[in-house]
Amino acid sequence: MIIKVHRWNASAARLAATQEVQVQLADAGLPVPRPLLGPTPLGRGVATVEEHLGGTATDGHDPAARTTMAVGLHRLVEAAGPLQAAVGRALVLRPDGASMWPEPHSLRFDFEATADGAEWIDRHFAAAQRRLRLTRGGDQIGHFDWRVQNLAFRDGEIVAIYDWDSLATAPEPVIVGNAAGGFCIDWEAADEDPPPTVEEMLAFVADYESARGRLFDADEREALDAANLAMVAYGARCQHSDLYLQPEFGDTSAIGWLRLLRDRGDRCFS
Repeated sequence: MIIKVHRWNASAARLAATQEVQVQLADAGLPVPRPLLGPTPLGRGVATVEEHLGGTATDGHDPAARTTMAVGLHRLVEAAGPLQAAVGRALVLRPDGASMWPEPHSLRFDFEATADGAEWIDRHFAAAQRRLRLTRGGDQIGHFDWRVQNLAFRDGEIVAIYDWDSLATAPEPVIVGNAAGGFCIDWEAADEDPPPTVEEMLAFVADYESARGRLFDADEREALDAANLAMVAYGARCQHSDLYLQPEFGDTSAIGWLRLLRDRGDRCFS
């Protein structure tokens, strides 16, 4: 059994919709834990309870694991394709009139207080948003924290998928571009520089295309690239906040999201 406590402002309706998707995907044979308790107030937050399916961790940088994760994401997207659920649109797709940055996922990060020196990151994120607004194609349900830390494995196969409050809707290329930016990350592993390299991101997308049975076309790759840029820039903005507010962490500016954002630049996939 897994108990997860969500922030106080988490939408109970959205969490309930997410659990509906979990049930339907579990019924379809995916390695999805079934909910055991719907959204319930707990302390200052909202708790949900689901099954624990077992399995073990693996190295997300291993090429075989990368391929398995790409295939697993495609299987989830395909299985969720016919489903309708009010899980919310992906935060990377900022609506007109919204603030540039979404609310950080942790109270540890403060974007307003750490604006100095982050202008170059802001420019990348804003450029990605301009490109994403031109994205065409219908929304699908996808997992927006698809990374090795949220998966469990046995004999090289995925046997459990967790972190279901990361479900959201977006066009398929946006789902894949987001996943390519962080699939290999396990923040609990002894890895000095967890995010992928540019080469690993390109390989993840190629693996996904193989599972999909067709390549993304030019417009789809443009959307994929913009989503990946936005995701990596968001990670870099969080890292910049840490460097600014948590100097005891040490200078990590040469690694992590900041390294990846510099390496991938404005365009990587398109």
